[in-house]
Amino acid sequence: MWFVLSLIFLLVVLTVVLSFPSVQTKVAKYATNWLTETYDTRIELAQMRYIFPDEIVLKEVYLPDDRNDTLIYASQINLHIHGFNSVTNTAYSNGVEMDDLKFYWLTYPGDTTANFIKFINKFSSGDTASAKPFNLKIADVKINNGVFQMEELGCADCYRLHVDDLNIEASAFDLFGQYLTLDVNYMSGSDRYSVDISEFEMNFGYLPNQILVDNVKFKTAASTFDGSLSLNYEEISDFSDFVNKVTMIGEIDESSLNSLEIQRFGEEFPDFGQFSISGSVVGTVNDMKIEHAILDVARSTHLEGNIDLRNTTTIENIFLHATDIDLRTNPEDAQFVYGLFWDTILPEQVKPLGEVHVVGNFNGYLNNFTTVAKITSDLGEVDADLYLYDPEDEGKTKYKGDVQLRKFNLGKIIGQDKLGLVTTDLSIDGRGLDPTTMNTKLNGKVSLLEFNKYGYQNISVDGKVAKGAFNGLLKVQDPNLRLDFNGKAGFEEDTSKYNFTLDVLKADLFALKFVEDSVSVVTGEVDIDFVALNYDKWAGDILIHNSTYENSKNFHFFQDIIIHSEGLD
Repeated sequence: MWFVLSLIFLLVVLTVVLSFPSVQTKVAKYATNWLTETYDTRIELAQMRYIFPDEIVLKEVYLPDDRNDTLIYASQINLHIHGFNSVTNTAYSNGVEMDDLKFYWLTYPGDTTANFIKFINKFSSGDTASAKPFNLKIADVKINNGVFQMEELGCADCYRLHVDDLNIEASAFDLFGQYLTLDVNYMSGSDRYSVDISEFEMNFGYLPNQILVDNVKFKTAASTFDGSLSLNYEEISDFSDFVNKVTMIGEIDESSLNSLEIQRFGEEFPDFGQFSISGSVVGTVNDMKIEHAILDVARSTHLEGNIDLRNTTTIENIFLHATDIDLRTNPEDAQFVYGLFWDTILPEQVKPLGEVHVVGNFNGYLNNFTTVAKITSDLGEVDADLYLYDPEDEGKTKYKGDVQLRKFNLGKIIGQDKLGLVTTDLSIDGRGLDPTTMNTKLNGKVSLLEFNKYGYQNISVDGKVAKGAFNGLLKVQDPNLRLDFNGKAGFEEDTSKYNFTLDVLKADLFALKFVEDSVSVVTGEVDIDFVALNYDKWAGDILIHNSTYENSKNFHFFQDIIIHSEGLD
């Protein structure tokens, strides 16, 4: 009992003694001298006051950096002491409250290390006279009306941060030599260079070669974020080349971000508007892997998949390796996203596609890639295993691979009303998109081709489209049309050349919807060699052998029909 009363009496006496200004000044001077001598760290205090039983009030605390400029300043710090362990060199505090805190994390011109990092390094065992690194543990931290600045001075293009009206409530502060951890339970502030933060919480950790921000949740005027991230580097100077030297490992839960706010950090970021994103990230900005990515952008575009990205800071050099892609979009959204990267517009043929669903893989650059994909649209289905090189000059577009169409309305794409659904299984190899200038090999089958409201079946093709003409073999084994084509047929607008043989085994013109007579069947062998000018004039020969024509009334046989013209003049 007497021991407890003696201890209380001692604390009361200590409180009274420390209430005198002269004593406060001496204690403050002793504490600052101890820090200077032990850790080569200069600190200035205007006043130090003890409040029974465990509170110390520090007035006008000033900590300069190695350039004798302000590193940390506070008009008042209320420190609740808990004890000190001399064996582990650890100071304990139940709580700290700082008013008008100013914290300037600056890298000066010519330096590669920030002033705060230099300060932290002094508390490691290798840079101090102490045998053990200094350890400070604080249960709760509160900052009122603070200022935080992080900037590489003299670098106009480097990332910078200047937060005013900073208010923080944190816990589990632990400084151990060069290592720092802190749980931020609440934070708000106004950044003059980027965005205002109304709500923020995270578990923060700083190591000499790593920054950890776990369980991050923040809210701005237009964005919300939920995730975790670690930044890994060899030395802090790597931040000057952040996109190539700082490795990110993170997990993003469903977050909604605003492009204009992101542009405050990097103006080259595309203006996607409001978009949501989730997934895991590993790598640098210019060489990253995103797994289980989910992205919602534009009006109704939804993307899922695993994506490897390289060279992301230069649009023309972006390289993607994407697997398990599941994309849903539409022509309006596609044009919106496309227009963020190129000044041109998508071809008009894209509009009739309507709602598009793409499932597959992608490997390459945005205009030079291979893909294995299944595409479902309002016009039908497309399966593609394709290499595509698509420069700005569409005449130099290259492609090679296999394309399968499933009841695809080709007529709406090319603007031909008489052409309808098409089902094909073709191999293609060529370049160019304009039929009059393309140079493309075709091989495969067309199991359905709707023309003039009739569905042709069992068509096989093996040939080449070049210089405005088809040259090769075409075989049709439809119930109402059986024929074999071998040769060349042009379809140029001005002058077309025709040189082919055509063996018509059966052509039911009524079934094919060319005539109204219910019986109208043609057979024959045709040998054609002529040149046509604007389809009005032509010169050459048309030879027809063993032809027949049958209708409901008569049967006609023609052994030979020869037509010759020199009508180009």
